[in-house]
Amino acid sequence: MVGVALHRGAARISRSNVCVSRYLERRLALPRGAVIYNPVPDKALASRGPTVGEDGLIAFAGRLVAEKGLHILLRALPRLPDARLEIAGDGPFRRSAEQLAGTLRVADRVRFRGALSFEGIAELYARASVVCVPSAWNEPFGYAAAEAMAMGRPVVATSKGALRELLGGGRGFLAGRPDPPALATALEAALEDPKSRREAGERAAKFADRELGLEVIGSRYEALYREAAG
Repeated sequence: MVGVALHRGAARISRSNVCVSRYLERRLALPRGAVIYNPVPDKALASRGPTVGEDGLIAFAGRLVAEKGLHILLRALPRLPDARLEIAGDGPFRRSAEQLAGTLRVADRVRFRGALSFEGIAELYARASVVCVPSAWNEPFGYAAAEAMAMGRPVVATSKGALRELLGGGRGFLAGRPDPPALATALEAALEDPKSRREAGERAAKFADRELGLEVIGSRYEALYREAAG
């Protein structure tokens, strides 16, 4: 609580308080708030390929912790009998996730890849029909989704935190609720419609070019500093 009070006190005297999404700006309600998204690396923007990958392949990348919602995705998989899942990442939830896949009888359709390099993740995304971001908590930004969008990949996500903001406007597919049935419905809609996947990936890539590149973000911070200094 002391740390929160100190941050609040600093925010009151700051000339500008930057939030990484409009969702976070509304949640914090800081004075003199400004929204500047987190940047994605240039190599993500340069890693675009065809937006239609292997039929039925779902990709997940992230730290394996409960809040990232891998359990939601695994529980959605029995509702998608023709889908397969490849998981990039590691963390304390891995053993539980492996056990859950066995309990759900989907282990033969799930591959745990462990921690991958950026190049490994890019290769996985390029092969996947969709990238899934099944967050169980309110993402302040949603970096996993943003990076996939920068690569031009169609993303299916829960509507938690800033994910609705990133994927709105037809830039991805959103589950109405953060639960397995709703996520399965959104995944099914994406997997069964290559045209919609392609269009979502194209819109996502354009959004990333316009909003998420390093030069774009750098220029916005520079403009904010100049405004504050003036």
